[in-house]
Formats: sequence, C-alpha cells, structure tokens
Amino acid sequence: MKIRTALLGLSTVLPLAAPAAGQTLPAPVEEWRFSVSPYLWMAGMNGTVSMPGRSASFDVDFDDLLDSFEFGYMTQFEAW
Repeated sequence: MKIRTALLGLSTVLPLAAPAAGQTLPAPVEEWRFSVSPYLWMAGMNGTVSMPGRSASFDVDFDDLLDSFEFGYMTQFEAW
C-alpha cells in the first residue's frame, strides 16, 4: 500500500516538474529606466498669536503666500 501511494505521488509531481526543466531564462534587459517626480505643496495658514495682554489672529490663503513667494522648486529624478 505504501509503494502504491508513493508511485501515485510521483506520477502526479513528475509531469509538473518536466516543463520547468526545459524553460530558459529571458535575456537581461540592458535598457535604462527613468523616473521624474515633481513635488508641489499648496497650503494656507491661519491661527492666533498671543502674548501677555495682547492677541492677534491671522488667516493667509495660498494665493497670498504665492504672491510673496520668490522662488522654489523640488523634484526627484532617478535612473536605473
């Protein structure tokens, strides 16, 4: 009975292994790949500033911040 079970198991597994042995690996790709990721952060600010005896609130939209902004840019570039 044990031999019959072992033969049944081998007859099931061997046909699955035969095609894998005949396969060849594809040639490695030698082409460059590139990735560019620009970053943009848009935010406004609001809050309250206080000190003993005084308090002031502020609310600045993104458009107002952009008007007084001189220059800024951030990006990520990858090549592999």
